[in-house]
Amino acid sequence: MDDFLLRQGVALLLSLVNSSQEDVQERAAVWLATFVVIDDENATLDPVSAEAIMKNGGIPLLLELDRSCREGV
Repeated sequence: MDDFLLRQGVALLLSLVNSSQEDVQERAAVWLATFVVIDDENATLDPVSAEAIMKNGGIPLLLELDRSCREGV
C-alpha cells in the first residue's frame, strides 16, 4: 500500500473525525471503514491499514464518535 496514504491519508481522515460537523464526521468514518475493510461479507480487514489507524490514535477517536452518536439518539 502506498506509504503516503498510510501516513497522511489516515491522519487526515482521523482529523476529519474530530470535525464539529456531523456529516464530515460520518463521511470520514465511512472512508476509514472503506480503507480498512477488504471483504465486508467475511469481515476481513487489511492489517496494515488497521495498524495505521490504531497507531494514529484512531480507536479512541472512533469510540468517542460512537459514544456521541449514541447520546444524540
